[in-house]
Amino acid sequence: MGIVSNQYSCSGKLSLLLVALAVVMGFQPGLAEDREIEQLRKAAGQGDAGAQLHMGLRYYTGAGVTQDSKEAVEWLRKSGGQGNTLAQYELSQIWSSDESVPLDREEGLRWLHKAAEGGHAEAQSELGDKYRIRSLTQCEEESRETAKVMLKWYRKAAEQGVADAQYWIARWFSIGGDGVPEDDREAVKWYRKAAEQGHAEAQSELSFMYERGWGVPKDYVNAYAWQIVAVGKSGGGEIGAEWLNRLKPSISTKQKAAGKKLAAELFKLIIKPITPNTLKIRLLHEAAEQGLASAQYRLGNEYYFKIQREGVNWYRKAAEQGHADAQYELGYMHLHGDGVPKDDREAMKWLRKAGEQGQSDALYILGFIYRFGERVPQDYREAARWYRKAAERGNVDAQIYLGSAYTKGQGVAQDHREAVKWYRKAAEQGSSTAQIDLGSAYAKGQGVAQDYREAVKQYRKASEQGGSYAMTLLGDMYANGQGLHQDYQEAVALYRKAAKQGASDPMERLGDMYASGKGVPKDTVKAYAWYILLCRVRSGKQVIEKRDRYRESMTAEQVAEAQKVAAEFWECVKAEGCGC
Repeated sequence: MGIVSNQYSCSGKLSLLLVALAVVMGFQPGLAEDREIEQLRKAAGQGDAGAQLHMGLRYYTGAGVTQDSKEAVEWLRKSGGQGNTLAQYELSQIWSSDESVPLDREEGLRWLHKAAEGGHAEAQSELGDKYRIRSLTQCEEESRETAKVMLKWYRKAAEQGVADAQYWIARWFSIGGDGVPEDDREAVKWYRKAAEQGHAEAQSELSFMYERGWGVPKDYVNAYAWQIVAVGKSGGGEIGAEWLNRLKPSISTKQKAAGKKLAAELFKLIIKPITPNTLKIRLLHEAAEQGLASAQYRLGNEYYFKIQREGVNWYRKAAEQGHADAQYELGYMHLHGDGVPKDDREAMKWLRKAGEQGQSDALYILGFIYRFGERVPQDYREAARWYRKAAERGNVDAQIYLGSAYTKGQGVAQDHREAVKWYRKAAEQGSSTAQIDLGSAYAKGQGVAQDYREAVKQYRKASEQGGSYAMTLLGDMYANGQGLHQDYQEAVALYRKAAKQGASDPMERLGDMYASGKGVPKDTVKAYAWYILLCRVRSGKQVIEKRDRYRESMTAEQVAEAQKVAAEFWECVKAEGCGC
C-alpha cells in the first residue's frame, strides 16, 4: 500500500484502494472493470488526484474507455494541479509532442518544471537537456548562468539513477568549465554508473578514459573491453567501431584476448533494460491487446528505446491495422536498418502507406528519397509532388524545400512569389532557416518588393535562435546600414557571437574589421589571428593568399602573438564554450 501511495501521490484513501485493486487485477476487462472505472470516475470527480491520474491515463491509452486525448488532458491537468508529479510529467509529454492535441511547447515546459521540482527523475533529466541546448546558443555570462541550472537538474536526475543525466554530468567534469572544475576521477565515476546501465556513449567515453589514463590508471584491456561493449549496443555506431579499430594496433594479442573475455563478463553484468511496469504501460497493454491501434503505437514508443524488439513488434501490429504513424516508423526503420533488417522494398511499402494517409513525416521522407535518388531513380518532379503534400500538412522542412524548389525552378516552374509563400509559412512556425530565406527574399526584392527593414526583422528572429549564419547576415545589415542605422560596433558583436560557433564568414569579417578599425580599435595582431582561424575552417587559395598577404606587413613578434591568440580561441571553439 505504501508503494502505491508513493507512486501516485494520492490525496484520498479511496483512490489508493482503487488504484491498488486495479494493479492487482491487471485491469481485466468486463463488468468488474466497468464498475472499477465508475468508482474511479466518481473519486476523480470528488477531487482525488490519484483517481484523476488514473482516468487521464485511461483516456489517453483507450483502456476501458473511448480513447480521447483531450479528455485525458483535462483529468491529468486536475491531478497535476494537485501536485501529482506523474500527471505533470505526462502532461509535459502530451503538450510537447502529441499531435492529437494542439501542440503547446510552452505549456509542456511549464508542466515539465513542475514535475522536476516535485522530484520526477525523468523530468529533471529532460529539463537538464533543455538548458544544455539553450546554453549552446548563448555566450559568456548568459551561457554560464544557464549551465548552472542545467547542472542542477542533471545532478538531481543522476543521483536518482538516470543514465543520460549521469553521462552529461560526466561530460562536464571531463571538460570542466561553466562553474564545474575539471575532474577526471569524478567523470569516470559518473561514466561508469551510466555505462553499467547500458549507456553506449558512456561506455565509449569510459573506454577512452582507460586508454588515456585519465581519472583511472591507463589500461588497454579495460579500454578495449568497454569499447567492444559500446559497439555491441546499437548506440555504439560508426564512431565506436572506428575507435575500436584504432585501438587494435596499440594493444597486444594477449591484451585483445583479455579485453574480449572482460567484455563478455561486462555484457552479463550490465543492467538489462527492465520491462516497464508503470500504470500507463499496464493500461496501454490492456488497450493494445484488445486491438486498439493507437495503444499499440504508443506501446511501441514506450518500448522502443528500452526493449527494441518489443517496440518493433507493437509498431508492426499497429501498422498492419492501418495506423499511419506506426507505418511511418516501420518504414523509416527498414530504410535505415534500425531495429529491423534494412529493406528498401519494405521501407517504401510502409512509407507509401503512411503517405497515402497524409502522414507528413512519411510524405517528407518520400520527397527526400526522390530528390536525392536514394533507393529510386532521382526525380525532382516526383520529389516536389511529395514535398507539396507534406508542406500542405504543415511540415516545416517540406515547406522550406518547396520554397527552395520554386526559387531554383527544381521540379517546378521557377516562381519567386510562390517561393516566398512557402518560406513565410515555415517562418511563421518559427523555423530560423525559413526566416533567413524570407529575409533574403526581402533583401533582394525577389518575389516581394525590396524591404531592408523586413529583412532585418526576419534575420533578427533567426539570430535570436542562436544560428551563426543569421547573426552574420544581421551583422552585415548593421555594417552596411541597410534597414537600420549603420552601427559597426553592433556588427562586430554579432560577428563575434557567430564566430564563436566556428563559422568561417564572421571570422573573415572580424579580421577585416580589426584590419580597418571599423567598430573596434585597429589591431594588426587580432586581425591576423582571425585570418589564421579562417584558414582552419575554410580551405581555398584565396583565403590563404589573403592571410599571407596581410602577414607581409607584420613583425615576427606580432605573428607569434597572433598565433597564440588564435590557438587559445580555437581551443575554446572546439570545446563548444562561449566564455572566451
